[in-house]
Amino acid sequence: MLIELWEKIRGYDKWIRTEAKLGQSEFERTAYRRKEERLYAYRFEQCLEWVDQQGQSRSARFRVPDGSLLFPRSDGDRVVIRYDPANPENYYFPLFSQSSSLTNSL
Repeated sequence: MLIELWEKIRGYDKWIRTEAKLGQSEFERTAYRRKEERLYAYRFEQCLEWVDQQGQSRSARFRVPDGSLLFPRSDGDRVVIRYDPANPENYYFPLFSQSSSLTNSL
């Protein structure tokens, strides 16, 4: 599959696979006007929490795009990520990547 090829090219296949928890999410709806029409812009952010090999807690926030596979998920749900053992704050989230851009490293 294409995603496995992408992971291999980027080296994500060598990163440590672990389970992470979706933490507190934030949702914001902003109204604006275009001519006589009232429109809305949406922003949805999710927190991702995991523990590295040294037992240190890690977390990161990311913006969830419209149409993402993450929208049906809830705070506390478990997901699989990979993180860079040399820089554990850098992570790769395959589920997120399949529905948006292919880079999620901070």
